Amino acid sequence: MTTANLRQDTTRNQTQLLKVAQRLLAEAPVPLTMRKLASEAEVSPATVYRYYGSIEGVVEAFRSSVISDVVDFSEASDEVGVRLLEAVCLRWVDLVIKDGRAMSHSRSREGYLARLHKGSPDVKMQEAAMARPLAAACAELQITVNGDEALFLWNQIFDPRDVLDLIDSLDLSRTSVCKRLMAVLLGALRSWAAATDMSRPPTMDA
Repeated sequence: MTTANLRQDTTRNQTQLLKVAQRLLAEAPVPLTMRKLASEAEVSPATVYRYYGSIEGVVEAFRSSVISDVVDFSEASDEVGVRLLEAVCLRWVDLVIKDGRAMSHSRSREGYLARLHKGSPDVKMQEAAMARPLAAACAELQITVNGDEALFLWNQIFDPRDVLDLIDSLDLSRTSVCKRLMAVLLGALRSWAAATDMSRPPTMDA
């Protein structure tokens, strides 16, 4: 088998594994295991370990593959300021409607900022999608919020589990959910900026 064929087989196997992981994460009431994933994908557990190393690696790869759509949308958008943030957040809501049940069953035990600082691939993908829109909104609002902290607030407010809960429990449309959560996010950014300013030590007059 040629090197090109081997690469094609690897890509095909990885794609199949992520599709199976998506289905199992959305359906399973219990944590996903390597053995279960290998069985459903009809490959050996050794193959899964070779590609991803651990079940956490599988989950991160799945989440990264899903979030890449939002990254592409964010980078291509011509919107500015708060409108850019709202457009990307609506794209995120659409993603959650499609894949959120699998995403909400794949939560990490580590804190969000810890994973961001560690460089977890899926969280870095979120940063790639949201950093520019969050910075643009803060600039329009004339407030200063650290990029990591703005991302932390966005993640808390647009958590897939909560987005789906609003849609399912309150029967809200995608646009209604996005507008309500956007209002909360903008308020949180303003409040965070104000609290940050208040926590700074006063400057000495010359």
